[in-house]
Amino acid sequence: MKIYKGLLVLSAVIAAAASQALIVIDDFSTGAVNMTTNGATTYSFQNGSMVGGDRYTELNVSGNQFGLNYAVDTTTGLLSVSSQPGVDGNTKLGYGYLDTGTGAGFDNMSFDFSGESRFEIDVFSNDLPATITIALRNSVFNGGTILMVSKNVAGGMVNTPQTITWDFTEFGGFPFNDVDQILVDIETAESGDITLDEIRAVPEPGTMIALGAGAALLASRRRRKN
Repeated sequence: MKIYKGLLVLSAVIAAAASQALIVIDDFSTGAVNMTTNGATTYSFQNGSMVGGDRYTELNVSGNQFGLNYAVDTTTGLLSVSSQPGVDGNTKLGYGYLDTGTGAGFDNMSFDFSGESRFEIDVFSNDLPATITIALRNSVFNGGTILMVSKNVAGGMVNTPQTITWDFTEFGGFPFNDVDQILVDIETAESGDITLDEIRAVPEPGTMIALGAGAALLASRRRRKN
């Protein structure tokens, strides 16, 4: 009976921790992208397993010395942004948007991130310094004002992964239990290339440790019971 009660308690602890497990916003394993531009803004939508069920992808070129290309594509779970020599551009990835026929409109997804504490983006490779901005919107909070926090990405990191972090406290009281839109803006340097691996929201580190420890202990108890 004691073992049974212990299993019930452990199961409850694990269930509570699991409710605060990490949320993968986009791992680029679905919703293939293959887009190119040399000047005009271009966009498309991709369906898949990302948060909200689709992704808005927009390419912009602000400078192009030689009339070359700026391209974004996905391969084996990676999203790669490639600027040919002299090209200066940026890529926007949006979640919680709809196609208006001329661009993107709001499609409030009301996603609950209240169990998480920060956003993380895994950068698989980056040759030149870049800036990544995460923008959030709730249709009611601050009159629907979009809150943005930008982070610098170190250059000289070709095929050297790095993780960029945005703490939720940086977003000034934003209601993370009701996120309507997420926009990730990737601003590369002129001629810069960058590859992303995953965008996610994660809980406090202690939650993940507790989840792993609880699962291990539960498995141990079950083995002894058998």
